[in-house]
Amino acid sequence: MNAKAISKCDCDSGGFTLIEVFISIAIIGGLLMTAIYTLNHHLAIVSRHRVITTASALAVEKLRDSDRLNITEDKGKFPPPFTDFTYEIKSITSTYSDIKIKELTVRYGDEKISLRRLYRKP
Repeated sequence: MNAKAISKCDCDSGGFTLIEVFISIAIIGGLLMTAIYTLNHHLAIVSRHRVITTASALAVEKLRDSDRLNITEDKGKFPPPFTDFTYEIKSITSTYSDIKIKELTVRYGDEKISLRRLYRKP
């Protein structure tokens, strides 16, 4: 073999250099990290909204039941499949003599939803 043929390098072959490959990998990695972070952030928001929506629906239903059964003070857990949600119903004195207030609070972990209903005293 010829020593000239072995050491001859065709540098104009049109390929990418190592630094260009590293830069492209860094750019793609940065884009993927941004996409993963954004997806994770929005999934957390969706999860929180699901809890708030469920708690609100449970609160409306419980407040309607407490009105029907004339309950003014109560606390407990919701039946399955909502056993992680707790509620508390209490009467609050109003600054107006002819108004009474019933407040229902639903809790799930750190989330808390409160509904108040105003009634005119008979």
